[in-house]
Amino acid sequence: IENMSNSILYLDLGFRIYLDKLEKGNKNYKDGSIVQVKENKNDYSFNSINEDHNSKLYTYKGFIKEIVDGDTLWVILELGFNTWTTKKVRLRGINAMPVETPPGKKVKKFICDQLNPCSFVIVKTYWRDKYNRYLADIFYNKNEPDANVVAERGTFLNQLLLDKGLVRKYGL
Repeated sequence: IENMSNSILYLDLGFRIYLDKLEKGNKNYKDGSIVQVKENKNDYSFNSINEDHNSKLYTYKGFIKEIVDGDTLWVILELGFNTWTTKKVRLRGINAMPVETPPGKKVKKFICDQLNPCSFVIVKTYWRDKYNRYLADIFYNKNEPDANVVAERGTFLNQLLLDKGLVRKYGL
């Protein structure tokens, strides 16, 4: 929650996108509060959560738009409230060979084979790199329809690429 006008609290959905959905009941919240939002039939409910839930911040359900190479993807991210954004993300902690090389082609094909059958992925974003791409961890499970389950127990793509020897570790 962010107070940008000294009178209305806004929900920070990430990526500098804000909504004023808290106008009705904002008396319970202060600037900097963390809230969990649940969608009801025709409305939303808001509950304060404590700092223990910070691990879920900046975590989104996403859809693969394009696999650029072995460590860069375009994803469409669902921010909630029928709000979406498209971002270029760099897989955090890894470095793949250029896509023009045989190892680069191999890792891109592997990622395509892993992610194309998935109806969605979970994207946990971190800071931006020098090229303005968000560093991200990607989790997936082609057979799991529940995003929360994928976030908690899905296959961690970044680590799988390292385990398979398809990429090198980079700057963690």
